[in-house]
Amino acid sequence: MTGKTAVLPICTFGNIVYYSHYLLADKVILDRFEHYPKQTFRNRYEILGPNGRQGLTVPVTGQKGIKTPFREIEIDYREDWQTIHWRSIVTAYQRSPFFEFYKDELKEVLFSKSEKLIDFNLGTHNLLKSWINLENEEIFTDKYFEGECDWDLRESFKPSKVSVENAAYLQVFSDRHPFAHNLSVLDLVFNLGTQSKEYLKREKSN
Repeated sequence: MTGKTAVLPICTFGNIVYYSHYLLADKVILDRFEHYPKQTFRNRYEILGPNGRQGLTVPVTGQKGIKTPFREIEIDYREDWQTIHWRSIVTAYQRSPFFEFYKDELKEVLFSKSEKLIDFNLGTHNLLKSWINLENEEIFTDKYFEGECDWDLRESFKPSKVSVENAAYLQVFSDRHPFAHNLSVLDLVFNLGTQSKEYLKREKSN
């Protein structure tokens, strides 16, 4: 292998640490065949709302034991979670500098009717990549990845893990809440816009 290689899960609207690691690697391997773990950012992301840090969860079904392949997990549409998420995001970011610029593309992805969670997550990932202009080499596994890599980060993105601290930037509710670290990159993009990539580059070098 040439350069640094990172193995990453496929998350919903990945957070700042996720995309900092993404930029740190020359080659990114996205594991489509990992076992689906509960209570991780595979189906959850965090934003900063008027009442503080807010977690948003995509409801899922189809988990059969602890070794259900991630690619088999389906999205549960029995509740209107998309509208709930959209209203929460609008409330959180309608005053941000760049929300108007990105909102239409976001709404299209958020209200897509993907059957599988992996397809929805890839939609969010591709959207964020296009916004931030990420061009790393990206490989999708055709089986559970057990090869050599520099960083295997499949167990790293859990809300229960101790939160890391990243450099502060101006957030919408900075007048009422302390800086919220490591939110979904949605927060970064809505607040910094085209400067988001430079911010992530600085983060990866720290």
